Amino acid sequence: MGKNGRSKKSSIRYLLVLYITLVVISVPLLMIYFPSLKNSFNEYRVLEHYKLWRSSEEEKDRKEVLVFLKGISGYQEIVRVINPGLRDPLHYTLEALLLPLSVEEKEAGLYSEIMEGVTLKGATIQDDIAFVTLSPSFLLSDDLDEAGEEIDKTLSINLGTQGLVVIVEGSIVLRK
Repeated sequence: MGKNGRSKKSSIRYLLVLYITLVVISVPLLMIYFPSLKNSFNEYRVLEHYKLWRSSEEEKDRKEVLVFLKGISGYQEIVRVINPGLRDPLHYTLEALLLPLSVEEKEAGLYSEIMEGVTLKGATIQDDIAFVTLSPSFLLSDDLDEAGEEIDKTLSINLGTQGLVVIVEGSIVLRK
């Protein structure tokens, strides 16, 4: 009985080692020989999900972002809190700026030159210049230059960008 029990345990160990070895060798080989598999890993943002899973609860739940809003005495820095989720800092910073004004902000006499309801369609940074794609309702903003200034100042202070290009429906509408 003791001999039979040992052979079952060693068989299970052998199968477990064989399985682990197969997975460790086959996954990298599949990613090398099938680039589409690698792209699908990137599309599902596996690494971002892993980083979020490993981050502390505090980091998952909220980030403080400085945004610039206009007031009677010019631009003012306002801290807005946003849940970043899996978004990168560029996206959650822009989304914090595009949030509707809170009651407290309105009572303080602040307003945004960016038309309420503008949504972020995409954003990237290349050579310290932010390329931001916004919904067509951005064009309904009262003063596009001032709206661009709010975006530019917010990105500059939070991410260190040194320029801005705003794109709406594939056309550049603003450069700073």
